[in-house]
Amino acid sequence: MDHPAIKRLIIDFDRIKQDFISGVCAAPKTSNFLVWKGVIFGPPDTPYEDGTFKIRLRFTKEYPMKPPKVRFVSKMFHPNINDTGDIFIDILDNKWSPMYDVASLLMAIQSTLNEPNTDFAVNSEAARLFVKNRREYDRRVSETVQWSWYYTRDMGCIENLSDDLLHSDEDELEGIIAYSLKYKSSMYDITND
Repeated sequence: MDHPAIKRLIIDFDRIKQDFISGVCAAPKTSNFLVWKGVIFGPPDTPYEDGTFKIRLRFTKEYPMKPPKVRFVSKMFHPNINDTGDIFIDILDNKWSPMYDVASLLMAIQSTLNEPNTDFAVNSEAARLFVKNRREYDRRVSETVQWSWYYTRDMGCIENLSDDLLHSDEDELEGIIAYSLKYKSSMYDITND
């Protein structure tokens, strides 16, 4: 019999597959359902726009009572992300609730990209620039976005996400990624109307 955390993660994964949450995608490794990999696209009209950022989520058997550990695999410049990619936001700490699922967590992380909490900062340089010098902050973020392009291109990430990144059922995941990429491009069509 599956552990309750695994059962919940299966439900969470089903939601991601069925709802095709815009701008985010994640799936468990086939060898370990407690380890997930995913992609967060930079939100439109933000300094992170056009970025394609890889993340890793590690769940414990206490999930959903305890949040997963989440880190960016991609290089990031952000007040709430340290130099090893660990994400420090309240939803992963004192504001965690078992009501959150993987999709809502991914959306919160994506939202945090443009709305950092400088009071909860772990990257003091990014926090200082965000508050005192937005032009320089945006320039540094732009470098991060450009780095994400090279990283995903060099890793073959976009073309081979199911093999290189998500390690799950190829047809399912290619559908998720294709939908996410299609939605990402449609966001620009909608905003340009």
